[in-house]
Amino acid sequence: MSKNEITALLKQVFEGLKFRCGEYESAADMVVWAEMCGLSGLLALRHSLPYLTEQSPPPLRSIHESETKAVLDANNGSSLNCADVVMNLAYSKALAQECCSVTVLNCHNRKLFVKTIADCGNRGMSCLAYWRDAIDPVVLHVVITAADSDGMPCYSTYKLSEQRFIEDSQRQSLFVECSTKPVTLDDHIGSLIADGDNPGTNVLPSALQNNYHASLMQGLSIEEDLWTQLQALAQIVLVESSEQSRMGAGA
Repeated sequence: MSKNEITALLKQVFEGLKFRCGEYESAADMVVWAEMCGLSGLLALRHSLPYLTEQSPPPLRSIHESETKAVLDANNGSSLNCADVVMNLAYSKALAQECCSVTVLNCHNRKLFVKTIADCGNRGMSCLAYWRDAIDPVVLHVVITAADSDGMPCYSTYKLSEQRFIEDSQRQSLFVECSTKPVTLDDHIGSLIADGDNPGTNVLPSALQNNYHASLMQGLSIEEDLWTQLQALAQIVLVESSEQSRMGAGA
């Protein structure tokens, strides 16, 4: 399937799941971009569907905010429906103060946030994001992009050598840092990674770019059962639109 076909379908799916205007377009783009770059966007979506279909997207709540910092609570929602708000907040604060850090608590599907980090580089801002999977061993994910980086970040994972304690409030946290100055992993390595931590994956921007171009040429594949499930969810929007059209015609 082509990029446009899957994107159009996912827009209908997320609209049917009560994502707001603007959010459902961004969510579709995030999933498709991750899939095209080889970051398993459709698999992440498959895992999240049971939760996304249970309830409408919860509101993002502000816990603390200053000129250079913000702490938000996603209320166990997905990064798919809060990514733009989070990044626009970080971007605007960094633009005014040179740097900014935003913490998002209780946020799921954090890997799909990678596209938002890439977009930040396209807007002329350096950005670093990281999160930890509370499994054994704990896996640290780090995404970093430079200003004007041609749209592709570097994505790395590390298996932490010791099972470190993670507070309940931090288990699903996403940490984002934006700066008008260059940001490197070396600036944060001491606080994120300890001696003995084992590098996992290290996906360079060139690899993501190659995967993306290959997907453009070859199309994307989607498993039949997932396709069927997405088609059924998309029908919600089509049915609602038909009913609204009939009501409008009879008015």
